Amino acid sequence: MQFYIFKLNLSAKKWEKVECLPDRALFLGGNQSISLSTIDFPEFEENSIYFTDDKWDEISFKFHGFANDYGGHDNGIYSIQDKVVKPFHQFGKWRIDPPPFWIVPNPW
Repeated sequence: MQFYIFKLNLSAKKWEKVECLPDRALFLGGNQSISLSTIDFPEFEENSIYFTDDKWDEISFKFHGFANDYGGHDNGIYSIQDKVVKPFHQFGKWRIDPPPFWIVPNPW
C-alpha cells in the first residue's frame, strides 16, 4: 500500500510532491477528499491519511465459480512518516454496504 501526495502550485502551473502534512490530516473517500487541521481537531493524527475503500467497482467477482466479495473493506489510517497502516475500525473480512463516507466537522 502506498500513497502519492501532490499539491498544485498555481503560480508555476505544476504539481509538486508533498513529503509530509504537518498539522494536517487528509481524508480520502468515495464521496470527497478533504484536509483538516489537527490543531483545530486534535482527535485526528497529524501527518496521516484516513482512507476508505477505493475498489467499489470490484466488490463482487467470481473466481472458479465461487463468489468473492473484494471491495468495501479496505480502510485505515496511514502514517506518512512511519509508512504504516493502522485500522480505525475493524469491519472483519466482509464488505461494508453501503460504501462509507466522511462527515466533515464544522470548525465554526
